[in-house]
Amino acid sequence: PRERLIRSAFLRNYDNCKRLDVFSDTISRKALAEGQAPQIGAGPDAGESVRIRYIIDPAASPGAEKIIPNLVISPPGLRDGKTDEFGIAQAKNLAAALSQAGLIEHPARDRIIAHYERVASEPDPAVPDEAGKEAVPTP
Repeated sequence: PRERLIRSAFLRNYDNCKRLDVFSDTISRKALAEGQAPQIGAGPDAGESVRIRYIIDPAASPGAEKIIPNLVISPPGLRDGKTDEFGIAQAKNLAAALSQAGLIEHPARDRIIAHYERVASEPDPAVPDEAGKEAVPTP
């Protein structure tokens, strides 16, 4: 399971790099070879540098920022550890997979899952409506 999980993370990030067109120019390939963030070659973020985001927020489990399956090459606008339902489910599933693969201990898995269960149970923050006059809960 460990090798499969790491291989899947590498393939996901390779696919993300292809989708963001970072392999198309020499400067970006050189940046990758030197361990630097390459520039996005196509799409709305063209010319911006990619960033590494985390599926599991390192604040939920110190050291999570060092685990390869937790690292995702992304365009600059995406946030770490998204707190929507999908992001919460993704983080909890990754915690379980990391534990099963022996990459984190069971207590770390339990802390991560408990963290995201707390996040999921928090009320949505109020956001202004279209007119900007009153706050309404997010859907």
